[in-house]
Amino acid sequence: MQSKAAQSQGAGTWLWVEDHGALTHTPFTRLPLAHKVRELADLFRSVFDEYPHVAGIVYSNASRRRLPLPAPQTEDMTEGIGLVRGVPLDRVRETIILHPMLVRADQTSLMARLCAEEPSWFGWALQQEQVPMGLNSLIIQPQQRLWTP
Repeated sequence: MQSKAAQSQGAGTWLWVEDHGALTHTPFTRLPLAHKVRELADLFRSVFDEYPHVAGIVYSNASRRRLPLPAPQTEDMTEGIGLVRGVPLDRVRETIILHPMLVRADQTSLMARLCAEEPSWFGWALQQEQVPMGLNSLIIQPQQRLWTP
């Protein structure tokens, strides 16, 4: 994380950390969302102290597959914001948005809105491209089984 922060020297930089399963089989994944926000805030606090240009850190993971998709969950805390969203077709994205203690609230709320609305992005893009039936047109429907004697 320090190397990312050092590479991004500039005002108001957000760092995005996409976890592709590194924490999947650890005790961290079994923690409630609020605890995960606190744990990551403690872990990354030194980045904010050492690199004051960093406006925030977004940790995100969409490696879990789950059907049915879970109901949206949001934990808005002083340390940051935790979001769990089901995204098409069968993924669950967990996003934790961390910020330094002194931060412009509008920056953090914009990032939270972008992440919270992710499940609707794909449908919106298909609608803009005028794809008939949207997402349903891209899903292969199971074929009816042929009767064979």
